[in-house]
Amino acid sequence: MNGELGERIAKLEEGFKSHSQRINKLESESETLIELKTIVKMTTALQERIHNEHSSQMNKFEATLNKVNDNLTVLNRSQEKLQSDLVSIGNRVEHIEVSNEDSKINIPSLITKIVVGLFMLIPSVVLAWILIHFNLK
Repeated sequence: MNGELGERIAKLEEGFKSHSQRINKLESESETLIELKTIVKMTTALQERIHNEHSSQMNKFEATLNKVNDNLTVLNRSQEKLQSDLVSIGNRVEHIEVSNEDSKINIPSLITKIVVGLFMLIPSVVLAWILIHFNLK
């Protein structure tokens, strides 16, 4: 009976050692799981913060792009107005150049008119002198 009892005790001790090793392994794994859980929580919090920052940056970027779009629209309208004004100024300059050409003094034409006027004035003066001198009035 002693031998049987010793054998049973040896088996129990062996089972106890096996259970102790398994408990130690489970404790180690449990610690690892706790660390992993902490890491996952931290990673989730970090990803949430990054997501919020990214969303905030995207909203700011959207506002910036809208402002750029508005500025480009204003620039396009200004460019169209400038082109329209340039055409208007071109037309005005053309009109001024044409009227300037018309207002130039044409020397040969002026001399011709003066000579013709003198040729018409001399006979008229002579005729008037004759009428006055001979009292033919």
